[in-house]
Amino acid sequence: MSVEVAPPKLFKPASVKPLASAAPPALSSLPVNQSQCKSAVTALLAHLAKQEATRKSTLGGDLLAGDGEKVYLVVGLRKGAGREVHKPIRW
Repeated sequence: MSVEVAPPKLFKPASVKPLASAAPPALSSLPVNQSQCKSAVTALLAHLAKQEATRKSTLGGDLLAGDGEKVYLVVGLRKGAGREVHKPIRW
């Protein structure tokens, strides 16, 4: 009678294991204009509704109706130059 033994588990060093993702900051702590973000989301949702209406009219109904579309709004935070930079002109 032979007893099959499972091979030993592979060693994974700590550098291979993925790091836990950091929690995103609260919207109130970010240096963005809240009303501008709200108007951007409103415009994005209106555009999505318009695209969906045209898709329904051209396809003739809900052929591929699903749970809905996922919409993402990415806000880039970038600091501008603190002062004007005057570079010399090459001749």
